[in-house]
Amino acid sequence: MGTPDIDWDDLYKSSLADNAPPLPLTLDKVNEMALLPAQDTHADHIITPELQAFADAINAELAIAVDKEIMVYVHGTKVDFTNATILTAEIDHFAGRDFVGLAYTWPSYQNILVYLTGADVEVDKFLSRLPAISELADQVIITVTDDDNALKAAKKCMQGNTRAGTADAEIIEERFIVENKLTNVEIIDVSRGQEIRGFDITGHHYWYRHPWMSSDIIFLMRTNLPPERRGLSPTELEGIWYLAEDYPEKIQDAAEKELNGQW
Repeated sequence: MGTPDIDWDDLYKSSLADNAPPLPLTLDKVNEMALLPAQDTHADHIITPELQAFADAINAELAIAVDKEIMVYVHGTKVDFTNATILTAEIDHFAGRDFVGLAYTWPSYQNILVYLTGADVEVDKFLSRLPAISELADQVIITVTDDDNALKAAKKCMQGNTRAGTADAEIIEERFIVENKLTNVEIIDVSRGQEIRGFDITGHHYWYRHPWMSSDIIFLMRTNLPPERRGLSPTELEGIWYLAEDYPEKIQDAAEKELNGQW
């Protein structure tokens, strides 16, 4: 993070400043440790010394981590290896470096026209898979905005049904969650309350680029807390939450209460 001559105090001040120029993030080096076999991947398969060394390196990091968890970041389309690894390191850093971050980076084309539908999934397909996702996970978070440029472009180019993650899909998703009693699934509408706040939260990358939304994501990964204990405010609809105008105070109070000075 930053240039070679930057020190920790500079990073700290830049993180807290309102209008600080962006710091350069660079990938310093890549060291291939092992290759996973494409076949014969059964659990009884004898692990190679190289794969064992890779697992040992992860276990060594887990041994000294405050949070004994592995965070795996899976990127979307039009993302290269460097971007995926840098973003993983950035999330790990701002989460307090308390868990072990791994980037699962796959060979993504760098031209979005190759995918056309790459940035979206139709809501009916998403909901058909949601019960299985809910059963697998402790918590499932669906974020919604009324102005996602990538989802708008996908709907315009490919037509079809409403896209998951858009404001148009919110009521459909909420009704499905309630009817199927998916109690560990929540929706965060980042556009709600914009009139009182004075700003909307938009785009396709708001989950890490906007400080309010990224604060909730990092706090969630750090604590696994439900929304009412993360500083979110309920709406009139069951399972839908939003970031009220006093969210900065709420998230600060929640962090002080729940983490007891650990963060």
